Amino acid sequence: VKMGEAIVKVMPVYPEAARQSNIAGEVQVEVSISPQGRVMEARATNGHPLLRAAAEQAALKWVFKPAVLNGTPIKTQGSLTFVFARP
Repeated sequence: VKMGEAIVKVMPVYPEAARQSNIAGEVQVEVSISPQGRVMEARATNGHPLLRAAAEQAALKWVFKPAVLNGTPIKTQGSLTFVFARP
């Protein structure tokens, strides 16, 4: 079962310490999504340590169209990738 379509997407805030250190890159976050489509848990699995918390905090604010199995909304899991680039 795939996670549903994202209906609310929140981009992470670039951490000031990472900005000052010129740190950029991708952070992949594994998420658990409730039957109502809300992210219940978010855990960064890769990416620079100074970027991980910001990506997790943003992921927790995402909302998805609920995944449905046999007509019943179900809990799902998936992954999100956030890209931090220097402006």
